[in-house]
Amino acid sequence: MAIGGGGGGGPVGFANSFTGPSTALEISGDFAYAYSGQVSDPASGAANSTVFDFTTGNYIFAGAITWVTNYQGGNDTYVDISLNDGKIFVATYDTDPHVVNDQPFDLVIPPYTKVTFKWGTTGVTRELCALLVGRIYR
Repeated sequence: MAIGGGGGGGPVGFANSFTGPSTALEISGDFAYAYSGQVSDPASGAANSTVFDFTTGNYIFAGAITWVTNYQGGNDTYVDISLNDGKIFVATYDTDPHVVNDQPFDLVIPPYTKVTFKWGTTGVTRELCALLVGRIYR
């Protein structure tokens, strides 16, 4: 049975239906995915709100992560992606909604690796949703 909201039981999840945001990487055959659901940040001014935080299993993951946040004029967005607590992607996007062009961000994740994706904003509370999708190789 998979850990988190989106899996377990069958090849596509429990009763072959989506059951909610993931707390781990969901696996179906050689396909893997995770949905963050809506993650709010209370204008912390740094990448403090956790979008994903899980550890992979006995496989290599090859895929990409994509995210979207609601635009609010006068605010910055901070993104921080780490593997085993080592930052592999850190960015600050200014108030221009067209600057977020580093996506999808490709990832190759080794076995038994802690994956952390955090984000933050300035000004007012905003929301972010992310999708991690790819293949696993055993």
